[in-house]
Amino acid sequence: MFKLVVALLYVLFAAESCRSVGVYPYPSLGSRSEDLQVQPGGTCISAMRPVMDYVVANQVRWNTCEEIIASHTQSEHNQIKSQLATLRDALTTARDTHESRIESNEDRIFPQKESQHKGLEERIDRIEGMLSSMGNQLSALQETLSKILTTLEPRTLKIPQNYEQIGTRYFYIQHSGFVSWTDAEIACRRKFGRLASVQNEKELSAISAKLKKDTSYWLGINDLALRGDFVSLASGNRASFLKWALGEPNYINGKMHSVAILNGLMWVAMCERKMSFICQSDEEI
Repeated sequence: MFKLVVALLYVLFAAESCRSVGVYPYPSLGSRSEDLQVQPGGTCISAMRPVMDYVVANQVRWNTCEEIIASHTQSEHNQIKSQLATLRDALTTARDTHESRIESNEDRIFPQKESQHKGLEERIDRIEGMLSSMGNQLSALQETLSKILTTLEPRTLKIPQNYEQIGTRYFYIQHSGFVSWTDAEIACRRKFGRLASVQNEKELSAISAKLKKDTSYWLGINDLALRGDFVSLASGNRASFLKWALGEPNYINGKMHSVAILNGLMWVAMCERKMSFICQSDEEI
């Protein structure tokens, strides 16, 4: 294209030179070289002949090049547009696929997470329940231990002078100085005890082994409130153990309410009768 412009400028310059010396008007670019030679001023035209031949010979080729360039440019443009469209479609497809995978993963993961979270909450609730139960058990155990210690301390401190351990408990046996049942209770209180009751056969045998033969000793068992309903004077509870002599309780009269022990067996006597007595250090039996 640049060569064509240069050639045209050269032709115009030459034509202008010929005109200035009286040459006829410009021949057309499409004129043949033979026609140019027969026109007036043939010398100038002859000088321009090579240029004109070059222009005529290359004009079609130049036009063809322009068409080829334009066609090639359009083809590249169309190809680029096609590639861009393909790339855009690929990106859209990739985005849709990615979003679909994300939604699928969310649909799959969220239920799992929710199930795991629920399971974790249930485990925490069970652990909290176990801890609460263990705390309650510990509190109950501490309370029980405290009661045991509270019970043991007074028993240790309450063992009065002259009391001896017989079995698991402590007793004082008064062998001399016979007194009534009521006075026997008063005497035991002065010695920081109560008239004794027996809790079982083993304890009765152990106590009887320390008593004088054929001698009666007052116990703290009585039925003053209701005939036949024998209770402990120390604890106020029903007598836990009774071992009657043959024919007892034998109510000869209405004044027989107090229980005594003779040779390892129990019998009911009038409370005014005077006997030896046995005291216990506790108030549990």
